[in-house]
Amino acid sequence: MGRIAFALLSTVAVLVLLFGYRTSTGESAEPVPASGPSGSLPDAVPGTRTVTGPVVTTRRGVVQVRITLQDNKIVTAEAVRVPDGGGRYREINSRAVPLLGQEAVRAQSADIDAVTGATVTSEGYRRSLQAAIDKAGLA
Repeated sequence: MGRIAFALLSTVAVLVLLFGYRTSTGESAEPVPASGPSGSLPDAVPGTRTVTGPVVTTRRGVVQVRITLQDNKIVTAEAVRVPDGGGRYREINSRAVPLLGQEAVRAQSADIDAVTGATVTSEGYRRSLQAAIDKAGLA
């Protein structure tokens, strides 16, 4: 009888944990400071502007992307914030984030492939990048 009660309680505990688990892949409510009108930085060079995407919360941490445009072409895409969960994540992101930026410049869009081993960071990067592109009026 004790084993049945233990099995039943264990099953209930597992179900409570499963149904109570929430993944946070939505955008954070954290405001992104705007430096100029419409959230872009003042032009440093005529035809050049910088637009920062929103903070995107992933299950590994937050991701935020800033793009620099020259004559409405993406010339750089850089991560302002990336998940920093420790040594292994730092190592993975130090390799993945530059690749994501290069791909964004090459593609001139957020239609970029995820980097193997950094799928969660890649998805957050794409979402923030797309929002920055939309904010810049390139869509």
